[in-house]
Amino acid sequence: MTPWVLLPIKSIDLGKSRIAVWLAPEARRQLNRELLQRSLELLRAYPGLAHTCVISPCAEVLAIAGEAGATVIEQQGDGLNEAVRQALAAPITSAQVAPDRKVLILSGDLPFATQHDLRALVSSGEDVVIATDRAEQGTNAICLPYQYVRQFNFQYGPGSCALHMAAASALGLTFRVQLRHGLAFDIDTWRDCLDWQQTERLTA
Repeated sequence: MTPWVLLPIKSIDLGKSRIAVWLAPEARRQLNRELLQRSLELLRAYPGLAHTCVISPCAEVLAIAGEAGATVIEQQGDGLNEAVRQALAAPITSAQVAPDRKVLILSGDLPFATQHDLRALVSSGEDVVIATDRAEQGTNAICLPYQYVRQFNFQYGPGSCALHMAAASALGLTFRVQLRHGLAFDIDTWRDCLDWQQTERLTA
């Protein structure tokens, strides 16, 4: 069954705040636009933008995603946890997602993510599959059946991988943690930007 993907995006202007000290405002905007476009192109290929929802407080993000063909939700409140809770509780989500359908929540700053990476999460036999970051601490993607999302305690932030494992256990769900390069490499620091650029040049 085709998964339903949730892509929370902070803002074109305010996203990637941790590297703002190294980037001029327009360069930061360009970075955030490129990451959004890459995410949408990835999801266009799989599972398709008709099965994708973008939630953001940013009108520009919503306009870009909506024009591309994704469902969009304007975020109310702050933070990633609030964005996920709002999107999963929205009437538009309930109308689109059958209880046994898998939901994949994906970070929007994964420049090396591939269709194969996403399919591997969705096809896993466990109830909950967590794709962690390179430090094996965070959660860059998480996949679970929609029937569990209302009870699942999403806790993005420091140590979220372990917290999400605990949340799965608390519901009696089986889980697996995957460390995949395409999903583990996220853009959090200026060093990440340089590594990304260098890899792009080498593979061009």
